[in-house]
Amino acid sequence: MGLALTNLEGFRNFVNDILIYVPNQTLALSTMLIKDLCWVATHHNAKDKALSAEHSQGVRLVSCDGNPVQCSSGNQLSVDLALDEVESASAIFLSAFWGSPNAALQESQPLLDWLCRAHEKGVPIAGTSNGPFFMAEAGLLDGKVATVYPPVADVFQRQYPAVNVLPERAITDAGNLY
Repeated sequence: MGLALTNLEGFRNFVNDILIYVPNQTLALSTMLIKDLCWVATHHNAKDKALSAEHSQGVRLVSCDGNPVQCSSGNQLSVDLALDEVESASAIFLSAFWGSPNAALQESQPLLDWLCRAHEKGVPIAGTSNGPFFMAEAGLLDGKVATVYPPVADVFQRQYPAVNVLPERAITDAGNLY
């Protein structure tokens, strides 16, 4: 994940509107690792620019409806916003989930149009592990390269034949889609 942060052009300029989409059956480790890494980056950015501490608090968790999300481990994870409450984003991360990609996609339908609108505005979007399923389902990866957690690469490729899947890669760059 640290590599992904260094590859996001201009990441050091992101101050306080990094969003992490948290699907149902999220892997809390995935979600919180992204949040902590982004928090560290924004904290250092704020410190380097002599900004107040509140500028490093702009890493927020978002779900479709703003309600807590059920984690795969059985606990719930609170979120900060619903998708329809988001006013802007400098970067979007898509957290990993456990279980059927089709179930995750079905439960995350409002996310798909939202991702397309964000991508049209030039917002970088990064999916971790199986998070690229959301970008592919939205049609954002058609004709582009992507990587996905290797154990689900065959399912991903069958479901999205227009995507050039490279599961051996740790990260891919498909024009602001990581």
